[in-house]
Amino acid sequence: MDAKKLNKFIAPTMLLVLIAGMCLFPQSTMAEDEEFKVAFVLLWECGDNGWTAAACRGIQEVKDYYLSQEQGGKLLEDQPNGYLIELPIEKRLRVNWVERAGDGPDSGRIIRDFAHRGYNLVFATTFGQMDFALEVAKEFPALAVEHCSGYKTSTNMNWYMARNEVSAYVAGYVAGLMGYHKVGTVATNPIPEVTRDIDAFTLGLQRGLREAGHEDWASLPDLNTVVWLNSWRDPEGEVQAAQTFVDGGYKLIRQMADTPDSAKTACDGGVPAVGYGMDVRQFGANCALVSTTWRWGPYFIQRIEEVLAKSWEGNKTFYGGFAAGMVGLEGWGESVPEEVKAKALALVKDLTQKEIAAREANQDVTTALGIFCGPISDQNGQTIIAAGHCWTDDDVLSQRVLVYGVKGQLP
Repeated sequence: MDAKKLNKFIAPTMLLVLIAGMCLFPQSTMAEDEEFKVAFVLLWECGDNGWTAAACRGIQEVKDYYLSQEQGGKLLEDQPNGYLIELPIEKRLRVNWVERAGDGPDSGRIIRDFAHRGYNLVFATTFGQMDFALEVAKEFPALAVEHCSGYKTSTNMNWYMARNEVSAYVAGYVAGLMGYHKVGTVATNPIPEVTRDIDAFTLGLQRGLREAGHEDWASLPDLNTVVWLNSWRDPEGEVQAAQTFVDGGYKLIRQMADTPDSAKTACDGGVPAVGYGMDVRQFGANCALVSTTWRWGPYFIQRIEEVLAKSWEGNKTFYGGFAAGMVGLEGWGESVPEEVKAKALALVKDLTQKEIAAREANQDVTTALGIFCGPISDQNGQTIIAAGHCWTDDDVLSQRVLVYGVKGQLP
């Protein structure tokens, strides 16, 4: 695929690092004029205004890309759960998705059904679908499987994830520059994806406070208080947790669940929020300083192009940040001073350039970004990263520790 063409359509640069490649995806035996089929197995509904909504936005970006004038596709069918596009390469692209597949055995049955129906590529879009996706991948070696947020691969299954910690770090930096120092976070499940986000947000918050001249606040052991839902989505629990923070006099609420309900509750209580997943301002959380967002479209397009070109490979991992166009900061609030926004965007640019340079030099990206470089202590003040040392990609993908400044224990 011509990267310049893709970049013209979707602004962020799509830079893929292909790690530990082991085998080429088997050549398809279907005739050139048959349908090329792609499926997405979604956790919730597209209207959840969070995690699944971000995936559905990516699916829409796939559609827009292939229907663009540059790609020359023609829409043949447009259904509530799919579309069919005639491509100039004498092939038809069929895209379907199943909402509310969950992350249990039902998701495995859905993936298997797509495999039986001759689909070429399936995206399993949430952590809990990992083992079910892997089981089906082993049963159907001609099927290409892409799994989000997990850690297992096989000869025909990859995993992909966005570096949510980089956008969290910048969002925390924004809050710190604005002097917020009593933050309440409504967290989901205590897995590395979530704990590294909490840690990065807290480290960014500390950095912003120090730059704003608030060293005393930056050193607070309870700078960021975390409560756990032990669920990806619990609207009632999200509202209750946020309301507890509002009633407790917290100055800022960080949403991390799959709906904007905790951010909206903060707004209703007159407390600013930081959104998560999608721009929460579009869902009524107008008090949000900014939202850290997922951008899956560039990755979906890249992988579809590879399978179409028969260049897709299994046993790969991809972990992309700002440079890959997989995370963003959207919905800047009117309360954010232009000077603060400018500093935040300068930090985004710096992190983007570091990610690009690290990939080009085949270096560890987490180390190059410098977010998790010592000295850093845990909640108890014990050093977890010594001065002169940094965590690696492997470290952040597996860590379950909370840094100093976070109040609240891991379940």
